[in-house]
Amino acid sequence: MINRVVWAGNFLLLSVLVWVSLQLFNGQRQAAQKVDKDTLSGLLSLSTPTVEENLRTITNAGLFGPEGDRVEIAGPVETVSPTPLKLILHGVVLAENPRDGHAIISTENGSHRSYVLGDVLPGNAKLSQILVDRVIFERAGKREFLRLQARGTERR
Repeated sequence: MINRVVWAGNFLLLSVLVWVSLQLFNGQRQAAQKVDKDTLSGLLSLSTPTVEENLRTITNAGLFGPEGDRVEIAGPVETVSPTPLKLILHGVVLAENPRDGHAIISTENGSHRSYVLGDVLPGNAKLSQILVDRVIFERAGKREFLRLQARGTERR
């Protein structure tokens, strides 16, 4: 008799646990469906920005500095003559402060060196400007330039 009572009690307890588990599972599933519906309706209500709005966002981000800032461009390079010196410009490192820029120049014998503004190059030429694709220096009272060499080319 005690076995039957224990068995009935265990069955009743197990039935209650199954019922509670099903109620919890069903409640979680309904809550998840509600969240999914809310999220979906929120996503559908979002509008896609237009091209104009995207451009305005990029423009207002200040990626290119504050509006109104102007960059001073060096004087015309056409008035400067190419140098007859046997030098090769291999590379330039530009900096916000021109005094921090470098030019990598080699002589005909192949010795490379980094130069900064004011340095004297072989041939008694004083480096006065470092630009994106050339350097300008003064030699014997005249301004001369040396172009950056394209890859695989040598100056003759």
